[in-house]
Amino acid sequence: VYNLASGKGMSIQELVAEVTRLGSTKIEVRQQAACSRPQDIPYLVGDARLARELTGWSATYSLTQTLQDMLQAERERLNAS
Repeated sequence: VYNLASGKGMSIQELVAEVTRLGSTKIEVRQQAACSRPQDIPYLVGDARLARELTGWSATYSLTQTLQDMLQAERERLNAS
């Protein structure tokens, strides 16, 4: 098993802020205490060292670029229907 990751972390709050910045709709986030789990890991960053060492793989696209591509694909899908 190989992890493919950038090695950079981002909180949900930062992710929502980035999606909001890229998109045209404001997003309101409300945490529901009933959905919080004590076993959730508060900060987790993927380690792609093994994939890098064995295959030379490295991340090509940033998270921001991936989010932009996803938003664009969704806009195109919505406009086609």
